[in-house]
Amino acid sequence: MNRLFISLIITILCSAEAFCQDGLQIDKIFGGRYHNNPAAAETLIQGNDDLEDKGISLIRTLKLTNVFDEANFIEPLVTADGAKAIEKTVLYKDGLLYLGFYQLPPDGKKNRYLIYLNQKPKGGDKINVIFIEGNASYDTVSKLIKK
Repeated sequence: MNRLFISLIITILCSAEAFCQDGLQIDKIFGGRYHNNPAAAETLIQGNDDLEDKGISLIRTLKLTNVFDEANFIEPLVTADGAKAIEKTVLYKDGLLYLGFYQLPPDGKKNRYLIYLNQKPKGGDKINVIFIEGNASYDTVSKLIKK
């Protein structure tokens, strides 16, 4: 019984930490939707000392290759979350959202950022969605993603 209880507590704590974008529309794209899609790569990074030194405690990424029809699903989620942004940079090309960089309202004491890049309007073959959480400022995250 104790092992079951301890396992349940660990599962709850890990889930809470892994899904920090909970309450956001983009939560619908992370954590399972693309697991069996060979054109997708999903990454979760947390507890990285180099990132912690820059004020970043968590990064979630999704990269899709040659599946631009998914932009029809993802883009409205991104723009819905982006509508609540504190600060943002948004670029459109040929009527499509090409780049969205949003500072979302903080979750407790942590800043949250959402970056969306659809390369199709510029002839590329990838869609990238990045969620970042930590104490880093908008300018710090902006400089890091430009590298």
